[in-house]
Amino acid sequence: MQRQEWEVTIKWKDGTESWYVYEGKKEDARRDAYLSSPQGDIRNVTVKPYRLD
Repeated sequence: MQRQEWEVTIKWKDGTESWYVYEGKKEDARRDAYLSSPQGDIRNVTVKPYRLD
């Protein structure tokens, strides 16, 4: 079974944005973004399927 890849986009409270690719479950991708970032610095996290278009 192929592992799913997710594009995780973090919008920070200072107005900047960053993204990375997470391999695994969608729920875990969102949790990873919050756990690996300083508490209170995130405004929004978006998780969508990753494509190499």
